[in-house]
Amino acid sequence: MSKRTILLITEATLGRFDLSGGASPSVTESWVRPSFASQSAGTLADAALRLGKSRGRQVYVLTTRCWIGSVSIGPELVSGSTGDDLDQMIALEAETYSGISAFESASANVPLPNDALGDHRFWLTQIADSDVRSIDDAIRQAGGKMLGIAHPAVPRVIPSASPTEPWCSLQNWDESTLLIRGNGDAIADFHSMSSGLQSQRTVQEFETFFQAAAPDSSLQWIGPGELTPSIADLPPAQGHQTISTTSESDLSRWAAAWMASQAKPGAGGPLITIPKKPMSREAGIGIAAVLGLLMMGLCFAHYRYMKQQYADIDGNVQQMRGQQDRLKNDKDRFTELQKEKDAAEEQVQTLVAQIRKTRLDVATAKQVVKRGKRRWLSLVDSLVDVSDDDGWVREIESTDETVSIRGLATNDAAVHRLAARLESTSAAELWQILPASTSNDPDTGLIEFQIELVALGSQTSM
Repeated sequence: MSKRTILLITEATLGRFDLSGGASPSVTESWVRPSFASQSAGTLADAALRLGKSRGRQVYVLTTRCWIGSVSIGPELVSGSTGDDLDQMIALEAETYSGISAFESASANVPLPNDALGDHRFWLTQIADSDVRSIDDAIRQAGGKMLGIAHPAVPRVIPSASPTEPWCSLQNWDESTLLIRGNGDAIADFHSMSSGLQSQRTVQEFETFFQAAAPDSSLQWIGPGELTPSIADLPPAQGHQTISTTSESDLSRWAAAWMASQAKPGAGGPLITIPKKPMSREAGIGIAAVLGLLMMGLCFAHYRYMKQQYADIDGNVQQMRGQQDRLKNDKDRFTELQKEKDAAEEQVQTLVAQIRKTRLDVATAKQVVKRGKRRWLSLVDSLVDVSDDDGWVREIESTDETVSIRGLATNDAAVHRLAARLESTSAAELWQILPASTSNDPDTGLIEFQIELVALGSQTSM
């Protein structure tokens, strides 16, 4: 919720207007009462602020205690002057008209279009420093903040329908009569008079001002009561809009219009802002002492923090070194395990080779045994098949690879038939049969024979 407030201070009226925020401000609460005579600006500001309940607000003070007028300065003086230098020059030029010292006052100005002679013109508002201090003190003591001081003049109360729509504003605040003319939001001319509305000179100035206005310009009247007949009969006054400074509802419209004009650059009047007060020597010393103690505390806290950080970093470094040592040990252990793995793989390969050789030997042995069994069975079967009536086998003697068959025969032919038959049997496929050897037995007269058989594939048979 916005906390902006306008205080109106004139010779006849005190008013307070609390406004909402946003681009189109409106008055939420208002209070108006007659003013006190011969009171200071601070007293009147405090009285106006006390009309409402909440006083801790952002406050604009609009008062007719400000001098308001237009100032013309030659282009040769304005050339090269900017900022504070130009503002001081305008305030010095206004001293003759305002009667307020430029060095003992606060002021603000808004540029106006140059006049017919090419001189630079400015809309100036000026107020004595003593009034500024008393108003600021009253607002600060109430818990508020003063945003600026200005004259209550506002260019337009009724917004224009278009940026080029011409308008005129006639305003009477206490003894000041103001004439403002423009198009849309732009201000084209400003004129101030100090004489009353009833004087003949004022009427002549009105006629001269309105002659330069566009025929279809709308007129807005701000002042107490209705326009005088001599002014109301002027052409732009036909169908004019009226804001009575004695009506609270009309003043609420005026306050909303003044606040809206401040949001549009170039559309409002000059606003005096209060520069920040310089710090006193005692306050400066106190703040310096507090800042010194604060810096000492911050330095100590920073030292403690950095010490703790260094300790944490040192602990992390030690932890990292321990991890590096463990990694090195793990690496060495891994190397040893790798070597052991390689040795184990070699042993496995050797065992695999041995197992393969053993399997081969076993297979060979099985084949030998099988062949041996077959060989002997074949030999026995063959001996049965080759038997002869004139010869018989008495003895069979064998070794691992050889067999000796010994027997007796009645004649050599029987021996040769036995050997020949043996070679034609299946035993000849497994045994190599050597020629038979014979000898005579002197006791019996029979022939002893011996037939040698060698196993095929053995070293003896080769």
